[in-house]
Amino acid sequence: MVPGIMGTRLRVQITDCQKLDQDILEFCFEYDENLGEYSCANNFEFDLWVAIGKFSPAGFSSHGCFGAVIALDLNSVDKPVLADKAGVRVTWYGNTPDTLAHA
Repeated sequence: MVPGIMGTRLRVQITDCQKLDQDILEFCFEYDENLGEYSCANNFEFDLWVAIGKFSPAGFSSHGCFGAVIALDLNSVDKPVLADKAGVRVTWYGNTPDTLAHA
């Protein structure tokens, strides 16, 4: 194990479902056939950095939730940087309304 990987706990906060990329909706949320839409909710939060599951770094490809939320801008002038995603806020555990009291 690489030191620090399991100690880093990222938290994703959905700030605006209407602005989310289609790939984030498809890979991170269930589709509700009855409503005809994804189960996205504003101010919904989830841990992104876990050992297994659809939110894990193993899903870094474009075919997983992790890859859909965390995207690198490889066209950056100096070096690759995290690309901003509309409707999503990625921060650390303890820096969101749901986790502030637990950090």
